[in-house]
Amino acid sequence: MQCPILVFGVPFLEEINVKLFGLFGLIFLLPPMMALGQSDLPGDSVYQVGGHWQNQQAETVELAGLRGKKQVVSMIYTHCEHACPVIVSSMKSIAASLPEQMKHEVGFVLVTFTPSMDTPDVLAEFARRQNLGKDQWSLLRTDDDTIRDLSMVLGVKYERLDNNEVNHSNLVSVLDEQGRLVFQESGALGASRLIVERIVNH
Repeated sequence: MQCPILVFGVPFLEEINVKLFGLFGLIFLLPPMMALGQSDLPGDSVYQVGGHWQNQQAETVELAGLRGKKQVVSMIYTHCEHACPVIVSSMKSIAASLPEQMKHEVGFVLVTFTPSMDTPDVLAEFARRQNLGKDQWSLLRTDDDTIRDLSMVLGVKYERLDNNEVNHSNLVSVLDEQGRLVFQESGALGASRLIVERIVNH
């Protein structure tokens, strides 16, 4: 199975497109979501996406429940064999490299592109294999429409392929305690040190 990364133009063009795409996603998606009961969140919070979510413990959760910590977020799927393992390794490196006094202040979120395959049991087994503790890591699934909404807000480009594979951007997003987008970087392992530095200095 393959999980190729979408390539759009010259190097760094994706980062520019992500910022613009995410901005327009917030402009067009968040106002109607605020009208659907998310008005207690900041107007530019990613958590305005709302939707119905499950975590790896098969608990029904809300994105707004992630408030209170900075969150490091990426979109993957568990049977991906190429880009996603790199993203997860990068996020694990970030978690391990945070100063000890900050580790309880930062959470990590993985959202699956393939909820039909990534059931709570599959997510729980993936978390077990990857040593992703439930106190720090949230593995989330939702419906396809909400996945599309979240990807638009985060500027994550993806395309569904045959055999439940997904062609997608390699991107890590860092949110503040209210779910506002602070910055984004590549999910490559080499970017983890820079991400840690930016989290610490924000």
